[in-house]
Amino acid sequence: MLGIATILFALPFVNVAGVGWIVLLLILSLTTLSATQDVAIDSYSVGLVAREEEGVANGVRASAYRLALVMFGGGMVFPRGSVSVESTLRPGGYCFHSAWIVSARGPATQFTRGSAGALA
Repeated sequence: MLGIATILFALPFVNVAGVGWIVLLLILSLTTLSATQDVAIDSYSVGLVAREEEGVANGVRASAYRLALVMFGGGMVFPRGSVSVESTLRPGGYCFHSAWIVSARGPATQFTRGSAGALA
């Protein structure tokens, strides 16, 4: 999350109209970090709940993801017509930085080497 926040803070200072190596590197980094975060959240949520609760937990997580996508994604795109790019990306960076701080204080899970095979 800290990497995503850093990229969101950096994007307003890059000329994205002229697509160059820096823009491509930032976008590739953003998508890679986002995918990595998605995998980490999936495995973390599986590790927090009992096997019989995984379906319900996945439904809640998927619903929360969709709600956040509409609220956060729409919240960054909607005001774009009247404010600058920096004004929309900076709050996004603050949100991801805050989420990183909160998630760092979350409960830790203990995975053993054989636990991944037991889940399959």
